[in-house]
Amino acid sequence: MTTEQLVDNRDYVNRGVEVSTHVGLVILLVAACFLFLRPFLPLITWGIIIAISVYPSYRKLQVALRDRGVLSSVVIMGVSKPSQHTSRTEPRSSHHPLPASKPGL
Repeated sequence: MTTEQLVDNRDYVNRGVEVSTHVGLVILLVAACFLFLRPFLPLITWGIIIAISVYPSYRKLQVALRDRGVLSSVVIMGVSKPSQHTSRTEPRSSHHPLPASKPGL
């Protein structure tokens, strides 16, 4: 083998190590992001589902309101979340008696 071939082989090996390191770091970063976002995945999924299902109604309302996007958003939010605008007459928690304590403890 000539010295030129050895240099070429070292370049290939160095490039392979560099690419492998970058791939490993990307996998580690994706795993860390997944672990961080894992508790929020159901909320994110439902948010995406609701956004996709409401978007056609939003566009129709926006056209009807002459391209007033903010007003359309306010109307859509008012229609989609009516339960937050009503007040409750009863307290949220019901009465749960504490368990009786045992004597001597």
